[in-house]
Amino acid sequence: MSYQFYAPTRVLFGAGSLGKLHEQKLPGKKALLVVSNGKSAAANGSLAKTQEELSKAGCEFVLFNKINANPVKSVVEEGARAARENGCDFIIAIGGGSSLDAGKAIAGYAANPDCAPDDIFDDEKRTNDCLPIAAIPTTSGTG
Repeated sequence: MSYQFYAPTRVLFGAGSLGKLHEQKLPGKKALLVVSNGKSAAANGSLAKTQEELSKAGCEFVLFNKINANPVKSVVEEGARAARENGCDFIIAIGGGSSLDAGKAIAGYAANPDCAPDDIFDDEKRTNDCLPIAAIPTTSGTG
């Protein structure tokens, strides 16, 4: 058995970490904010805080708040279209597992609209790299 692992990931962890987002090197100039179609990201303040931090950083953003529990392909495709149509060059997913997982899939589809669903994360079958993604987990299940 053999494999290679490369994960260039920066993790900010701890109370108040979201308040340091504006100090980070962001992976693009315009973000698609991916959140659930419920109200938790708005109610817990993480959406407003993220928007505030992006504004401080001079980063534009577009809100995509249509993620449901166990998101379906059509919603992911809609999110990818929203990213492309609005010129978003990276994804920020905020919330629990559904939003974070959908954000990853949206990042793949946005950059590879003609790719088959099973091929989005296959380096040999995908045409383009996925859009960069930042994840802001707000539940302990996704930590």
